[in-house]
Amino acid sequence: MITSARMGSINEETLSNVWTLIHLGSKDSSEVEAARMFFENSEKIMELGEDTGLMVSPNCNYGQPLLVKFDLIAKEKG
Repeated sequence: MITSARMGSINEETLSNVWTLIHLGSKDSSEVEAARMFFENSEKIMELGEDTGLMVSPNCNYGQPLLVKFDLIAKEKG
């Protein structure tokens, strides 16, 4: 099941125009909650690398909310 959630600003003081769009491909609700908590509490979201699956939309006009996409892939348990 894939869940999408659009959340408010991550840090109102420094990232007031940053909005998140999270696509979670995990069936584990604890991973979904962990991802939400991460975005709500992260002050370094703009410093994350490509290996995290985080992408900031380059097509944003000044003053418009940035679109942040995070893909969380569920790991197969073997």
